[in-house]
Amino acid sequence: MAKLKEEVSFYVKNTSNCDGLSLMTIGRLGREWIGSEIVLPFGPEGEEHVVVGWTDLFGGSPCTVRVFKAVGPNGEEGYAVLGGNSGVRILDDDVEPIAGVDEHLPRGWGQPFIWVEDAHDLPDSVLAVVEVEEAQKVRLEKTRDGKSAMWETGGSSTNSGDATIIAGPRGEKLTPIYVPRDGYMTGRHALFIVEPGCHVIEAFYEHPELETYVYRIDTIDKDDKGDYIATVSQLYYFKNGEWDHDAPEYLAEAIVAAEEKSMCFHCREAHYAR
Repeated sequence: MAKLKEEVSFYVKNTSNCDGLSLMTIGRLGREWIGSEIVLPFGPEGEEHVVVGWTDLFGGSPCTVRVFKAVGPNGEEGYAVLGGNSGVRILDDDVEPIAGVDEHLPRGWGQPFIWVEDAHDLPDSVLAVVEVEEAQKVRLEKTRDGKSAMWETGGSSTNSGDATIIAGPRGEKLTPIYVPRDGYMTGRHALFIVEPGCHVIEAFYEHPELETYVYRIDTIDKDDKGDYIATVSQLYYFKNGEWDHDAPEYLAEAIVAAEEKSMCFHCREAHYAR
């Protein structure tokens, strides 16, 4: 099944670091690694060089590097290495500067971005973040008119609880199609129509520990009985007091809602709905 792609658009200015690049759009798969530099192999001999992002600030200066698994404009899969608005710079003390062009820059050469085809060319620490994790299967509800849906559920007892929150592709609140009157008894508080791109946030509370998991629905299919099955990818998780990788700001409110609901004593209502 095809993976859900989140579009990423970027451009590079024409500077002393490298020629510019007009606006380009690629698809991002999974999580993004961000760091101050990355070491990559270049050339037929695979000689390793430090790569930094480059920006035009202060006459040209290094910035962070972003790496993620991607789908190119022609459908090819690889790993995109992006820098700042002046691209990336590959550091190499053996490269002579070009008079009147880049003698004020660190020795090396610049590129708008780097496309890595082989995953083994990435450091293990980077690959562990950007590689798409094995997809999981989740059985969905089926409404009377044949649509796929999921419940917001949860609440806590004395010292423990759990919660499931449903959010849209950009973390937005959704409008429930059904709010039961017996939510307190069943733990089901609102039913939402879901589609590929929606997010599912689960929180598990066991005083004083809290764990949170963020998933994205990649695809929705039917099994041989006609029931809906979603393929989901885990994007981020919070465990032992820290995130494995920072979740985007647009999911912050939904994550807080899941955590609060998991600690909501005898929860009676939806925590994240229009």
